[in-house]
Amino acid sequence: MLAPTAIKRADDCSMNIALATLTLLIILYPGFLFRRFYFTGEFSKEYFKQSVTDLIFSSILPGFFIHFIGYLLFIKGRSQIDVITIGTLLSGTSDSIKVTEAFKAVYQKAPSIAGYFFGVSVVGMVAGFAAKLVVRKFKLDRKVKLFRFQNEWHYIFSGEILDFPKVPGNAEDIDCSYIDALVKTDEGTIIYTGLLADYILTKEGGIDRIYLTDVKRRFFKDDITNKVESPADLDESANDSRYYYLPGRFFIISYSQIINLHVTYYKVTPNQQLKEEIQHIKTE
Repeated sequence: MLAPTAIKRADDCSMNIALATLTLLIILYPGFLFRRFYFTGEFSKEYFKQSVTDLIFSSILPGFFIHFIGYLLFIKGRSQIDVITIGTLLSGTSDSIKVTEAFKAVYQKAPSIAGYFFGVSVVGMVAGFAAKLVVRKFKLDRKVKLFRFQNEWHYIFSGEILDFPKVPGNAEDIDCSYIDALVKTDEGTIIYTGLLADYILTKEGGIDRIYLTDVKRRFFKDDITNKVESPADLDESANDSRYYYLPGRFFIISYSQIINLHVTYYKVTPNQQLKEEIQHIKTE
């Protein structure tokens, strides 16, 4: 049987661990919010595929920074918020008298403390979203590898990869992406061709499936039979018997069935007739 002193020490140790854990969570949670709102939209998978360790360490710096902003906005110069009381609770002290007094003070100052944590939460969310806007607006993720998101498929499918320092081209010259997907089926190897409409990522960040529109297909063996040596040899007109146009709004291909992908970028240049039709619509 444990002596009363040993039991008390064990209880104190448990309290210290609990308070230390609470300290870590309070320090980090604005950083969690910052990163959650930084990795949004097409880059949201990047947040969820991180390990707990990576998430913790990557949230420490923004967490401290946001707390500093919160201190300047919500605590400095406001005597109604007792910083010493908060520090006592977060220190993991085993002094029961100090802890009791601190909890009493927290109860009395609850509205002010709740307001602070609400404030740093908003700061974390706004800062994360604003940081992403700045990175995307000034194309920092394309110019500097340090800022680059891990969703490489977005850069490839959107054509933004052309703005990478070592890749020739300009993403501004792209209006759409055309996909040739070589797919293995029970009928044989088929090439599906169409405009990229959307794509879905797996939890790990790879492609789960792609959505194509205006799709047509041809058997790969037909290219071999006709000895197609270059894209210029492909007659993609409606009279080409190798092609079969697929009905429907979207055609969905599972990435597990795809052998490889070919991406072609196009710039849409309207002819004079289309320009007149657009102008006519604008004037109506």
